[in-house]
Amino acid sequence: MKLGKRVVSLLLALALMVTLVVVPSFESKAYTEYPKNLVQTSASGNNVSFKWDAVAGATSYSITITIGTTSGQIVKTDSTTATSYTFAAPYRGFRYYALVTAVGADGTTSATAYLSIYSAPMTPGNIFVYSWKPKTNKPYIEWASYSSDTYSYVPSGYEVKVTTLAGKKIKTYKTTSRYLNKAISKIKNAGFKVQIRSYANVTNSAGNITIWSDWSKAKAFVPQPQPKSRHYIGSSTSTVTWNKIKNAKSYTIYKVTGSYGNYKFKKYKKVGAGTTSITVPRSLGSVTIVPEVKVKGKKYKWNKKDFGYFYGVSV
Repeated sequence: MKLGKRVVSLLLALALMVTLVVVPSFESKAYTEYPKNLVQTSASGNNVSFKWDAVAGATSYSITITIGTTSGQIVKTDSTTATSYTFAAPYRGFRYYALVTAVGADGTTSATAYLSIYSAPMTPGNIFVYSWKPKTNKPYIEWASYSSDTYSYVPSGYEVKVTTLAGKKIKTYKTTSRYLNKAISKIKNAGFKVQIRSYANVTNSAGNITIWSDWSKAKAFVPQPQPKSRHYIGSSTSTVTWNKIKNAKSYTIYKVTGSYGNYKFKKYKKVGAGTTSITVPRSLGSVTIVPEVKVKGKKYKWNKKDFGYFYGVSV
């Protein structure tokens, strides 16, 4: 009888050992799964955020951030116990990859989940007016918004905020082009300010998000009056007239020499705000008129560096 009990006890012990060997532990099974539903959640300034579903049994997650491709330059490696992560992107307007691996208590790792993610778009710069007839209200505004680097991306579109020189909002436009050629109220023969920001639509499995650049600094533009007539007086002088520019405090007449891409201005004479006509010697050859305006105590002047070309007239 005692022998029988010993045999039964031995058999039960063996059965228990087999169970322990054959049935995997809960933790061992869980952290061999890869993180699912990896999605980007936001990008603002230099910060880029993403998240994923928790992996049962994982005690932490290994994070790697690369530029451009999964095997690209590594910009960040880290570990977290959370199921979301935010990192500071070294470059705005670039495409990155997030690689996330679940790690178990014994150091066993899962397969790696990866996702293409995007830093906030570059803030538009080099804003200038390619052309603008000041007697109209339709300037052709252009800007730069992304680099030519292999891993940079083209924004989905832009918002263009236009205000008066006094800062009063006129309108905010939305465009997918890197230019704006619209009729804008309140700027006929008047200056204005413009701010631009880029946006990018990022596609995720859980839905799309829109990420934005910072607004550019406000850029002020003062129109150059377009000479509207020219009258010869005798053989040595000529009279040039122009339309008044709003808030003008003075106009400076310059002699123009040189050719396209290398024009040079030499000051000839400065006249007051009430003057819109001047007689000049024809020996000047060609002249252009530059206004200076004053709004809320601040002076603004037409600058040829901010325009694609200028208006001049042969005298």
